[in-house]
Amino acid sequence: MKKYLIVMIGIVSIFNAYPHNTIAKESKLSPDCKYKTEQKYNQFVDNVFDDVLTTYEYLNKENDDSNKFYFTLEELFNVQILVGSNESVDSLKQFFTGGSTGERRLYLINGEPKYSYLLYKDTSHNNVMIKLKKLDGEWVEVDKKVKKGKKIELTQPRCYQDYN
Repeated sequence: MKKYLIVMIGIVSIFNAYPHNTIAKESKLSPDCKYKTEQKYNQFVDNVFDDVLTTYEYLNKENDDSNKFYFTLEELFNVQILVGSNESVDSLKQFFTGGSTGERRLYLINGEPKYSYLLYKDTSHNNVMIKLKKLDGEWVEVDKKVKKGKKIELTQPRCYQDYN
């Protein structure tokens, strides 16, 4: 009984040590400030990918934007909701795990579903490109390139800084 009581006291003290107001603070931001914060984040992600894409010439010079499109992890989940679970989509999820700056994007070039390129900036500011090939309905890594990238900072709008 004493062990149970000690464990319960420990759990309660851990929960009390966590700053509960962190979640409450974010929800108290004005709608305008939330919008500005979202815009700053979207600009940050665009800046990250401008740097990543300029590192890999193949994706820039030979392919214009009309022949190139990408999926984020969220979009892959949405596809899975529409078409149901399948090996092809499931095999891609593993490549979206791990630390990165901004988001990871899976690019398809010229509508060629046989190859795809996963691009992201790692937490050390390196630009990473993983070439994937579709074999027997599953995506597998066939090549990985890592090149030094620029450090890109996320800046918060003034309203967010004033609030915190």
